[in-house]
Amino acid sequence: MKFYMQIFGCLIVLLFNCTSHNNDNLTPYNIERFDIEFKQSYYTRDTCRKNVFKKKYGNFIDIYCNGVLRMDIFPDSVFSSHKTALFFNDTLISKIYADVAKKFQNMDDIAIEISKTQKKYKKEFPNHDFPDIYTHISAFNQSYIVGDNLISIALDNFLDNDYPEYSNFFEPYEIKNKNRVYIVPGLIQVLLYTEFPQTIDNKTTLLDRIIYEGKILYATQKLLPDTPSSIITGYDEEQTKWLENNESHMWKTILSKQHLFSTDQLLQHKYIDPAPFTATFTPISPGRAGRWIGLQIVTRFMNKNRNISLEELFSEKHTSNEILKKSGYKG
Repeated sequence: MKFYMQIFGCLIVLLFNCTSHNNDNLTPYNIERFDIEFKQSYYTRDTCRKNVFKKKYGNFIDIYCNGVLRMDIFPDSVFSSHKTALFFNDTLISKIYADVAKKFQNMDDIAIEISKTQKKYKKEFPNHDFPDIYTHISAFNQSYIVGDNLISIALDNFLDNDYPEYSNFFEPYEIKNKNRVYIVPGLIQVLLYTEFPQTIDNKTTLLDRIIYEGKILYATQKLLPDTPSSIITGYDEEQTKWLENNESHMWKTILSKQHLFSTDQLLQHKYIDPAPFTATFTPISPGRAGRWIGLQIVTRFMNKNRNISLEELFSEKHTSNEILKKSGYKG
């Protein structure tokens, strides 16, 4: 018995060492700290450094200053404009910058996770590039900015759900996912939305929409196998339990109301857009329940068709009707 226990112990040590070795060999993804460099470049008297900053970030300055902050200034005048001065002198912005600097002084954990995910992404989608990653301060605007081969993360939107300022800007249901652990799952979903956009027209059905959302969630799970599903879907334990317990009822409701093949986009939004609850069900239902149903359908489909790759899943080869039929989903 002692001999077998010694062998078992050695195996554990070997496995641990292999895992540690693999992690040690991972190079953290290069995250460009635009938020830090922007502030440093603004306050420096070094004209050369200011020019290097403008050259490095190019069009992103325009996207950020005009598209996000609505400052209405030209990138070339970003450091001379009085609007930039107002931005950096604003009391709330100063507080946000200080809190982000403290919370995200070290982003190695996020950089390592992105690096691991990039390897999986390039393997699953060899014909698609992985973007450069920036960080910025959004003044509580959208959590991600998408540009030409880049995605920027608004770090001020991930300061933890107990961050005092959030209650002045967001609804309670919007706050619960504003934690560090949601950064990479959100990033990957934004990337998938960007690389595999859904064309929506007057023929697009609710089934098309929920299957597409299900693909996004399913692919994110596969690209982040170590991340709990609850983090990817954004549901807490109580919400997940409600969805599982009421899955059959939700499906029957969709069918009985003849919503599945509805092309009414306003109706579709009720199933998939962020909200405190899914209005077509009950006020105690979690929001975006249509996405969760789509995930169940796509998961069953992929479990029955293991030869289909993630890239093929996003192709037009498999229609939403086919995916539903071959999944055998009955709610």
